[in-house]
Amino acid sequence: MKMGASLPVISRKEKNLFFTHLSAKPIEKFIESSNKDNRWIKPKGLYFSVEHGWLEYLLKSIGDCESKEDVSETLLPTNSMYYINKINSDKIIYISSNEDAESFADNFEKKINFLNSFTNKIEEINLGIDWDKVSKVYDGIYIENPRAYYRFYGWDVSTLVIWSTKNTTFSLRKDNSLISTYVDIIFDDDDY
Repeated sequence: MKMGASLPVISRKEKNLFFTHLSAKPIEKFIESSNKDNRWIKPKGLYFSVEHGWLEYLLKSIGDCESKEDVSETLLPTNSMYYINKINSDKIIYISSNEDAESFADNFEKKINFLNSFTNKIEEINLGIDWDKVSKVYDGIYIENPRAYYRFYGWDVSTLVIWSTKNTTFSLRKDNSLISTYVDIIFDDDDY
């Protein structure tokens, strides 16, 4: 894994990546997120999916929306969709293979020693990713197909998370017409 490698969104024409954020509240400004004392499996930050990944996941997992009309009545009036218009960063880590995931974990796992009362020996256990340590080196992370790597199995879709703008700049655009466009794409899919 290339530590500090550029995100593919920088060359998104080549990879056709388009990052979106679905929000129940308007985004007025980006707020830096601290991952100090973060005990969660995921970092704190602003989350984006590739194209309609999160919207599709929601529609398939909620089950309340069986038609385009259901979505129009429940989802469209209460949500906004934003997309990244421009991003510039060499401080967003990109994980796209099992080797990347393992290398990342080797560098950023949070481990502690404890006394095993059965063996009476000191043993080391893994407590997951130390997001505070990661956030001291990077401004964000992009994980492509996270369910392919057991360390990120709790992540539902390919995800970009940005928690800092120290070395990263990006601009957002709001476009609610994307929601209905993506809903059409999802419902027209034979697998839905």
